[in-house]
Amino acid sequence: RFFMQQIKEFQVGLLAGSADPPQSGHEFQTAQNLVEYQVVIEPYVSDGEQRYIFAMTSLQPVGEAIAVMREFYPYMIVFTLFAVVVLALAFSRWLTKPLLAINQVTGKIAQLDFSEKLPIRSQDEIGELSQNINYLSEQMEGYITKLQRDLDKERQLESVRKEFIAGV
Repeated sequence: RFFMQQIKEFQVGLLAGSADPPQSGHEFQTAQNLVEYQVVIEPYVSDGEQRYIFAMTSLQPVGEAIAVMREFYPYMIVFTLFAVVVLALAFSRWLTKPLLAINQVTGKIAQLDFSEKLPIRSQDEIGELSQNINYLSEQMEGYITKLQRDLDKERQLESVRKEFIAGV
């Protein structure tokens, strides 16, 4: 009934000529029985005549939805912050796990312990770094082994030379 009343008022305004007919969309809000309504009037031309599309909707469900959302804002904020913290911790552990392994193995390499090798789990920068550290570890181990053999040979030569001089 209220909708029809709004249409009749619009028609009376057009017929009486007291209001200029809208040439583009027109929106306004009105209220009845403490309920707000949004009214939209959209003109269009059909068969050379000016016609109007008249639409009206209640804003009460929107207002109620906004009120409910405002009640849940604190809960949503707390839940979102909790989820962000949990995801940040999980992501940081996932991201730092290979870095901690690299740090542990390089610490052992610095102490000349070449027994551990880094697992290569991916083909990204961390995987390449692990591969290069493993290669460096193998190279250093090989050079240290060669140096120890050379040092042992040098000691043997020194003892042979001492025996030779003592024999002479």
